Amino acid sequence: MSALLASPHEVPMPKNQTSAWWTNTIAKGNTLKFIGKETQKKIDLQIQDLKEQVKNLQEALRGNDYSLLGVTNELAELKPKHADLLVKKDALETQVALELVEIASLNSQLAQIRQELKNALTEKSTGLTQVKSDADMLLEQLHQVQEELETVFLREQSVQSQLTQFKTHIETIEKEKTALLNDREGKAKQLKETLTAKDALAKEKAQFIAARDAQTKQLSELKAAKEAVDREKNQLSTKKTELEKDNEQLLSQLHTVQQELETVFLRAQSVQTQLPQVKTQLEALQKEKSELATSRDAQTKQLTELKSAKDASDKEKAALLAELAGLKTQLTAQQRDLKQENDLMLLQLHQVQEELEHHFLEHQKIQKAEQAQTQRWQRLESRLPNYLDYETITPVNVDSFADTPTVGWKVTQCTLDGQVLPELEFVTCLVNGKVGIRLGDIEIIPRALVVPIFRSMTTSQWRKMRAAATAIEYFFATQGAASPALEDFDVGFWRQALLPLVADIRALPSVFRYNTVQIKRELIHSDYEHLWLVFTGASYGRQAWPKFEMRLGASNIQPGAFSKFPKLEFPRIDGKTPPFDSWFEESWDDFGGKLELRFDLTKYVSDVGVWTKVSAQDQALLVSLISLLPLVVQQMQANKLAISRPWADWAAIVNGIIETLRKLMTPPKPAVVAPANPAVTSQEAPLKLSPTDKAPKPKAAKTAAAKKTATSKKPAAKTVSKNA
Repeated sequence: MSALLASPHEVPMPKNQTSAWWTNTIAKGNTLKFIGKETQKKIDLQIQDLKEQVKNLQEALRGNDYSLLGVTNELAELKPKHADLLVKKDALETQVALELVEIASLNSQLAQIRQELKNALTEKSTGLTQVKSDADMLLEQLHQVQEELETVFLREQSVQSQLTQFKTHIETIEKEKTALLNDREGKAKQLKETLTAKDALAKEKAQFIAARDAQTKQLSELKAAKEAVDREKNQLSTKKTELEKDNEQLLSQLHTVQQELETVFLRAQSVQTQLPQVKTQLEALQKEKSELATSRDAQTKQLTELKSAKDASDKEKAALLAELAGLKTQLTAQQRDLKQENDLMLLQLHQVQEELEHHFLEHQKIQKAEQAQTQRWQRLESRLPNYLDYETITPVNVDSFADTPTVGWKVTQCTLDGQVLPELEFVTCLVNGKVGIRLGDIEIIPRALVVPIFRSMTTSQWRKMRAAATAIEYFFATQGAASPALEDFDVGFWRQALLPLVADIRALPSVFRYNTVQIKRELIHSDYEHLWLVFTGASYGRQAWPKFEMRLGASNIQPGAFSKFPKLEFPRIDGKTPPFDSWFEESWDDFGGKLELRFDLTKYVSDVGVWTKVSAQDQALLVSLISLLPLVVQQMQANKLAISRPWADWAAIVNGIIETLRKLMTPPKPAVVAPANPAVTSQEAPLKLSPTDKAPKPKAAKTAAAKKTATSKKPAAKTVSKNA
C-alpha cells in the first residue's frame, strides 16, 4: 500500500529481499503509525500478524496434502483403463510418501514454532525490548520455514512433471470423447437416414393404399357389373319363363287346333260339300302353324344364345372371383410384409433411441468428469499460484550483441485461466542493466517500474506476465542444464540475469485489476446521483472475482453545481456474494445492504469509523481500487459510455476522494505552489497518487501531531456521515 502511493514513474526495488524490506518497514513503525496509538498495541498487532502467517503456512501445508490426495484419487480412477501405469503409480506413491514425510517434518517444525510463539507471548510482560527481539527471531524463523517450503515446492515440481503424463491420458480420454461424439453424430445421421427411409416407405405405403383403393374401387365396379349381369340374367330367365309359357300356350293352341282340325276333318267327311272351304281354311291353318313353328325355332335359338351368354357371364364371374381372391391374397401378403417392416423399423428406432440414451448418459458422465477436472485444476491453481502447465518452453531467438540484448520465448499448450493457449510468446530484455519482460506492447522492468503502466495492466495481461515469469523459472529448472536449442544462447549468463527477474515479478505489490468495466445503472435524483460500475475479470493478489460491483455516488447535490460529498458504495455482487472478507452491511437503501465510505471534500475528511472496521488486507484492496478510479473514468469516457452528466464532474469527484485518502494516510507535507492552470490540475495531476519528489520521513514529534490532527478530524467525519 505504501509502495503504490510512492513515485508515479519509477519505484526502485530495495537491495535486500522484499520480505526483509517489509520487516524493516514494520520495525520502523511506518505502518503501525497509521493503525495504532500505543506501543503495546503495535506489539500485539505484530504478534497477531505472525499468528496469521503461521496459520497461512499451515493452510498451505494442508493444501499440499489435499493436492497429493487428489493425485492419488486420480490414479485410482485411471487404474482400470491404464493397467500399464501401475509401476509408475507405485513410484509416484513412493515419492508422495517421501514428500508426506518431509511435510510431516515441516509440521513438527511449525509445531515448534508455535510453541516458541506461545513462550514469546507468555514473556511479553518482561519488556518491550525483549518482545521486539523475540518477534525478530520469530520472523527470521518464519523466513527460514518459507525457504524450506520453497525447497519442498521445487521438489514437488518433479511430481508435477509426472502429472503431465496423466494429463496426456486425460487428453486420450478427451479424444475418446471426441470419437464418441463423432459416433453419436454418425448414429444421428443414420437415424436421419432411417427416418428418411421411413418417410419413403410411408409414401410408398400411401401409394399402395391409393392403388388398393383404386383396386377396391375397380372391384366394386366389377361387383356392380356382376350385379347388372345377374339382373340381366334374371330378366332373361323371366323372358325364358314367359317364352316357355308362350310355347305351352302355342302347344295348347296347336293341340286345340289339331282337335279342331280333327273335328273339321270329321265334319269334312260328313260334309263333303264344304270341302273346298275346309281345304282353304286348312291351308290357312297350316300356314299359321308354320309361322308359329318358325317363331318357336327363333325363340329356341334366342334361348340358346341366352344360355351361351349366361355361361360366358358365369365364366367371367369365376375369373373375376379368382382375380379378386388373388388380389386379396396379394394385399394380405403386402400388409404382412408392411407390418413386418414396420415392426423392424420400430425395433431399430428403439435400438437407436437406447443407443442415443446411452451416448447421452456417457456424454453427461464425460461432462461431469470434465467439470471435476476443471474444479481440480482451479483448486490446483489456487493452492499453487506459481504452477504452470505447458508442453514446451523454448527460446526461439536471441540477440546478445545489440544495445538492448533480448531473448524471444515461446510456450506451447499453456493452460491459463482454464483455457489452453496454443502459443504464448514473450521477450526478455536487458535495458540499462535492468531485466524486464515484454509482452506485446507492454513492458515491465521491476527494478525500474513505471507505475501507470504497471497499474493499468488488465487481469489477463498480468496473468500472462506471471505465466511468462514462471515459464522462465521452469525452463532453467528443467532444461537449463541440457544443450540449448540456439547456439547463441548462453545458458549460464541468461540464468544469472533472468532468475532474479522472476523473484522481482513475484515481489511486486498486489494491485486491483480487471478486464472490462461497464455501467450497470445511472441513478439520478434531485440531491443524489450514482454510477453503478461492474468490473469483469477482477483480481487482487490471489483473490479473483468473475464480477465485482461498486457504486460511485454523490450526495447533497447543489443546483447549478455538483456535490462535495462523494460516496463509495459496495453492495453484494448480484445481491448475494459479499465483495470482500470483512464486508458488512453498514447501511441500506432500495437496492439492499451495502458498505458505504463517505467523504467530505470541503474539509478532506472521511468516515474513519467505517474504515477501521475493515481488515488491513481489505483496506489495501480498497486503497488499490480507489487509486485506480481515475483510470476507470478515463476508460469509460474513451469507450464513449453515455451518461447524463459530464465526465469531468465525476473525474473531479474521484480526484477529491484520492486526495482525501492521501491526506488521511500520509503525514502533512510542505505546501506546493498551485499550477497556473487549475483546470489541468483537476483532471491530470490527481492521476499521480503522490508528488514526484519524495518527502522526507516524518519524525516522531510530527507523527504525534499528525495523530492529534486525525483525532480532531473525526467529529467532522461523523457529521459528513449524517449529511450523506
